[in-house]
Amino acid sequence: MANTIALAVARHWFGKRHGVNVLEQGVRALPELAVRRVPIDERYRMEVRPLVEAIERDRAAGVEPAIVIAPAGSVNTGACDPLDEIADVCAEHVLWLHVDGAFGAFFGLWKPARGLVRGIERADSLAVDAHKWLNVPNGVGFLLLRDADLHRETFAGSAGYLTPGAGENLHELGIEASRSWRGACVWAALKQLGREGVGDS
Repeated sequence: MANTIALAVARHWFGKRHGVNVLEQGVRALPELAVRRVPIDERYRMEVRPLVEAIERDRAAGVEPAIVIAPAGSVNTGACDPLDEIADVCAEHVLWLHVDGAFGAFFGLWKPARGLVRGIERADSLAVDAHKWLNVPNGVGFLLLRDADLHRETFAGSAGYLTPGAGENLHELGIEASRSWRGACVWAALKQLGREGVGDS
């Protein structure tokens, strides 16, 4: 769900750049989008030069690149893409950088592994699975977004039964209007362990 919400926000950002309000006009009003797979090296990390070549090829063909997705701690291999270099490419080409940090986001809290996720702080969005490192129930994840206003814009809207005007309306921050209060266990784990405790655990 964290990845899905991140990509929805990225799509909204892409639409704004091209004068399209996805909420009102729908995704068909967006410039053509296509999924491109980028080769990996012998360590299962994205190769940056082919990424740049794919961006340039698409632009030359009239396809507008939008989002780069880079894992920090791949599920199958544990590999972390070269996030700093990828962030440079995204900055140069004005692309959204989403990092799937389900496994690796917490590497940054442990000094010996910190270099693996260098540049993770430059992501526009970062998905994290709390149940993988914080010993909380399965299915507890969260998303960090650089632009809170853009996040709210993406899911803005309400209905009479959703109690509008009641402060921070969580149903306007994602897809799930009805969900359990999963964030409480994450808060409790972080409050108990603290930064040092998470890094040492």
